[in-house]
Amino acid sequence: GKLVPSEIPPVMPMERIHPDEVHDLGSGRWLFDFGKGMSGMLHFDSGLPSPIVPPNAEYPRGHGFQVATAIGDSFITIIYGDSLEMSTGDINRVLVAGVGLHDGGPRHFSEPKGAQDFTPCFPPDQDGTLSQRDVYIVPKSIGDDLEEKRNIFSLARQSHFTTHGFRFAEVCCTDQPPPNVTALLYRTAVDERGSFDSSNVIINGGYELVRNALNSNMLSVQSDCPHREKLPYGGDLVAESPVAMHM
Repeated sequence: GKLVPSEIPPVMPMERIHPDEVHDLGSGRWLFDFGKGMSGMLHFDSGLPSPIVPPNAEYPRGHGFQVATAIGDSFITIIYGDSLEMSTGDINRVLVAGVGLHDGGPRHFSEPKGAQDFTPCFPPDQDGTLSQRDVYIVPKSIGDDLEEKRNIFSLARQSHFTTHGFRFAEVCCTDQPPPNVTALLYRTAVDERGSFDSSNVIINGGYELVRNALNSNMLSVQSDCPHREKLPYGGDLVAESPVAMHM
């Protein structure tokens, strides 16, 4: 086919958001609350600190990386989500990404037909639940020079491979929370022409919820959700098009 320039604006970081709160969850795990939902990722203005290994190498749920641990690689994990579990304060990963079972659809050709049906389609590190996760790794092949590893982690700024739907993010495992952390909100770089304001804070809040949801799903084309499918869905597009034209 013939390559032609895209006629729509590019997807870009359109807003930088500072965390409202940072909570110590223990075992070197830190919870950042950015106060509103968005599509994007964390940005580390000052890089990442050196990772630590929790006692007995027992990582908090969802933050383990068995392959890296087995060969001695150093790593830091980040889990994203848009809600918290009320009983533990952890990110509610089930609501974000689901349980992730093979449903008899496309399969890996190395497995016989039916062998993957209704079995987990994710690594065992994820504890039976799919996660929105970034992993920053420094391989053991770098050597045992701790200062060199520290310098490499300090150069990390952000993921360049995907966006996530989130309000909360857990960073694990470090002695102190990474400094100068912000969230970058990504969306198609269209101009926002409409606005709304009233004397009622509840109505204003509802408007902001709709605006955030629309922006979070506007990554090139309108999508179904910013964390699971990330695909266009005609029903959403038809229902939301009048809203998009106003905003």
